[in-house]
Amino acid sequence: LVCCSANVESLSACALDDLFHMLMPKNFMDSSALSVCFSAAEDFWSQGSGSSPVEIILADDEMICSVALAANISLLGLEEPATAEDVESMEEFLQAAQSREGPLMVMVGKPDWIPHISALGLRRMPFIVDSSVERAGVGCHFTLHTQTSEEIQEAVDRCHAWWQG
Repeated sequence: LVCCSANVESLSACALDDLFHMLMPKNFMDSSALSVCFSAAEDFWSQGSGSSPVEIILADDEMICSVALAANISLLGLEEPATAEDVESMEEFLQAAQSREGPLMVMVGKPDWIPHISALGLRRMPFIVDSSVERAGVGCHFTLHTQTSEEIQEAVDRCHAWWQG
């Protein structure tokens, strides 16, 4: 994440715990600064799993929970997740995902929906994350406790490891 501002005098990297990765002057005429910025972005996106992005499906009948999770997912720069508000739409999203490749994750806000996933007999099985308030963790690979971007990133990293394993 790069902050472009007229108040910034020169390109600089930020601390690891900062919201932004770099600060950049608003004039985009400095081609070397742009080059450094794009190079840093390429380095950032090639870190971690080094593989294809995780396709994420949010499955919860409480829209506010899905919106909050989607917001934290977007903070990580991940693709916008599909959102299923009932079991039927979750199943439809999972079936549609079978025509694509790469890691697949479903974040389930209703633990009683988890058995429906295995009953589908999918070729491309999803990494299942319990994102429910109950946090039962039964039948899933990972349980979100705080739903922060950091914890979502941990789930994504574990999904990549599980997918590659």
